[in-house]
Amino acid sequence: MFDLVKVKAAVLEAAKAGQRICVLRPPVPVDLRGTPAAVKLKAWTDAEGLTLDWGTPEPVMDSGFEKARLVPVAIGWDVIRLARP
Repeated sequence: MFDLVKVKAAVLEAAKAGQRICVLRPPVPVDLRGTPAAVKLKAWTDAEGLTLDWGTPEPVMDSGFEKARLVPVAIGWDVIRLARP
């Protein structure tokens, strides 16, 4: 899920659409916080001046019962950086 090429493409598409946030939800109920891929994602967002926030776990329902939870991640941006120091 945190393949940086795919994440960068999703962020670019969200920005082109005028959004200020890109929410990624795992395709299966899983909590990816603390994984090596999440660490790389955090390093990339920090380097690019983006924010990374883990969302509230979302229930996955089956026949009216919660069977699992997935944890979304939001990548956001507030200002466009015109130049890097």
